[in-house]
Amino acid sequence: MTPLDDVRARALKRRNALSREERIQYSRRICERVQPLLHGIVALYRAVGSEADLSYLDKSGLHLCLPACSKADMRFYHIDESTEYRKSRFGIWEPIHALPAEASQLDIVLVPLVAFDEACNRMGHGCGYYDRYLPACRATTIGIAFECQKDILQLHAHDVPLDMIVSEQQMYRRT
Repeated sequence: MTPLDDVRARALKRRNALSREERIQYSRRICERVQPLLHGIVALYRAVGSEADLSYLDKSGLHLCLPACSKADMRFYHIDESTEYRKSRFGIWEPIHALPAEASQLDIVLVPLVAFDEACNRMGHGCGYYDRYLPACRATTIGIAFECQKDILQLHAHDVPLDMIVSEQQMYRRT
C-alpha cells in the first residue's frame, strides 16, 4: 500500500464509520453552510455511499448540472425535473439525453472528495476526473466533506487545489 492509498483508506474508514443519522445531520449542516455561496450555474454531484449528501440544498433559482464520466474524462450536463438517468460503471446515476455544459459556463462546482487538508487540497478516489476537468473551469470550486475526512496530504503536480472546502464544522479557504 502506498502512502496515498493509506491516507485514502484512513479517510474512507472514518467517513464510513459515521452513522446514518450523523451523515444526515452533517450533510444538512454542510448544505446550510454552502447554500449562500450558490448562484448561477451550479455543478454538483449525487452522493454515493457515505459521501456528504447535497439533496438538502434549496435548488430553486439555480441552473443545475451533474457529471457523467467516460473512460477518459468527465463532462457536466444541464439537468431539470425531466432529465433521465442511468447508473454508471461506478454506481453513480448520470444524466442521459441532456445538454452538455461547457466548463466556461459554470459558476460554482461542488466537488466530492475522500480526504482534504486545511489548505484546500483534495484527494478523490484516484481516477483523476476532477483533476483533469477543473483546470478548464473558471468556476469557484468548493469541496464538500465531513470534518473527519481532514488529513495530511502529499500533493502531486497534477493535483488541483480547490477554492474552498465546506464541512459541517468549518469553511476552509485557500490562501
